[in-house]
Amino acid sequence: MKPIFCTDVTNDKHSDAVNGDEFISATVSDQLREEIELLFQDAKERIKGTQLPTAWKFIRTAALFVAAGALILGDADAKSLLIGLAGFAAYIGLGIYESKRKTALISKEGDHPINKALETATFKVKEALNVPEDAVALDLLCFRYKKEEGDLIVQAAMGAPAYVNVEVFAYTDGESLCFADMERVYTFPLAEMHTIEDIMEPILLARWNKKTSPEDHGLAKKRGGAMIHLYHILKFTHQGEDYGIYFPCYELEAIKKLTGLSDKNTLQL
Repeated sequence: MKPIFCTDVTNDKHSDAVNGDEFISATVSDQLREEIELLFQDAKERIKGTQLPTAWKFIRTAALFVAAGALILGDADAKSLLIGLAGFAAYIGLGIYESKRKTALISKEGDHPINKALETATFKVKEALNVPEDAVALDLLCFRYKKEEGDLIVQAAMGAPAYVNVEVFAYTDGESLCFADMERVYTFPLAEMHTIEDIMEPILLARWNKKTSPEDHGLAKKRGGAMIHLYHILKFTHQGEDYGIYFPCYELEAIKKLTGLSDKNTLQL
């Protein structure tokens, strides 16, 4: 079985080729890609503008060293204490000033500039790819793997989760299940989908994309992501080859609704 949205590193450990290109039905233009890149560059520049000037950053760091030196290496007299407290006050004060500059920018714009850029970019991409308004945001699982004697062995990078949960916009067009990301649309014939396989295996998700918390889904929050103990594979056969789309447990009902598959089509392992 070939896992869609995953990368086969059996013969090339540095490969970044993602399975599924044969199912791409639409892509954004190079012009829109450049426009989106400029959106994020502008947002980053505005955030950068709230940071302390280089000279002030140097003064803030120096104030911390002066404070530490006075309190640790000083004579423990009133003068050393005063110098130490003044240094710490300068360090903290400049930090608060920088934070207030960023807060003022966010307040003026109504949101964090990166969030606003993402919102604008998402709108432009969905419009360009003709993604319907009722498309559902859901997570799919991506990973790197090796093939050994017919089995898929998931490869984890040092200190990083092996599975990455990537958000897509899912919808159907009558005959196909469609997943749209920020660059393209993947289209899979609904008639070819036959099974949802349950995999009882704990995995750590790299991040959490939902507005709700992991706890709202009965999951434990871990390192900015979440720990799940069950995931699924949506299986289908296309032109004689078996494929699988991996997704976390909390998206099961959404996938069932989109595909029309029921518990009768579920295989538990």
